[in-house]
This record gives sequence, C-alpha cells and structure tokens, in this order.
Amino acid sequence: MRILVSDNCPTPIPAGYDCPNDIQVLDRDATDGTGKLLLPDGCYNIYARALGKPGGCMDIDTIICFDLINDVPTQVDCRTDLSNDQFVLVGHLDVDRIKGVKPSWQNATADLLPVETGVGNGDSGYFDFFWQIFNQNLRLLQLRIDQVACPE
Repeated sequence: MRILVSDNCPTPIPAGYDCPNDIQVLDRDATDGTGKLLLPDGCYNIYARALGKPGGCMDIDTIICFDLINDVPTQVDCRTDLSNDQFVLVGHLDVDRIKGVKPSWQNATADLLPVETGVGNGDSGYFDFFWQIFNQNLRLLQLRIDQVACPE
C-alpha cells in the first residue's frame, strides 16, 4: 500500500476543506492501493507508535518522485498514478510491536520527513512524495504529525 503525500490542494476544493493551510486526509481507505494526505508547505515532526497484538511489524519507505527534464533527473510532484520516470528512496522506518514492551510514541521525523527540509521548503524541501508501506501483521500504526517552525 502507498500513501501519497501532497502539498497541492485538490481542485475543486471539497466543502469543509481549508486549503492549503490544513493537514487533510483526502483518501483514508486506500481501497485502490493508494491513500492520500494533504500536507501543506512547511516543516513537521512526525511521531509513530505500534498498537495491537504483539508480534507484528511494519516497514515504511519515504520515496520522492523525479522526471527527466531535458535529460536531467529533476524532483517533481508525484503523479496521482505514480507514473513518474524515476523514484528515489530517501527514508525508512521500521516499527515493531514487541511483546512485553508498552507502546509509546517514537519520533520518526528523520525517517519519514526530515524536519530540516520539510515539504516545499525551498530548493532542498520535498515536493510530493509517498510512503510505501509493507505490513507484516501489525494491527494498528498511529502517526501524529505536528507542524513546527522551519529552521532558518
């Protein structure tokens, strides 16, 4: 499964959305294989915790999209069908639900979205990206996303 994370508000703007200022879940069930999350330009801290029956694990890869522009790989927004020319793995998170260990929030920012660059924060920031998820019997993973001030 994939979660496409975009800083582009959908057109037309759905009723009840405040784009581009709010974090929004645009497709929460991912029945077509891809969920969608709107994450406005800025910097964030991301926390994760595994819940449910012990023994499961989940791997999440952060992948950014590139297209060949004048034969040069250039970071671009991910196409909704993820048919971009190239993809680059930029982060990896491994979450385990271990027996006898109480679930707690772990800072996963460096693994999922470096706070130094954030989303659309200058040349070094990510444009759209996606999280590729490999689940092995983990019943529930919670993510908490907090907007923070970007470093100057």
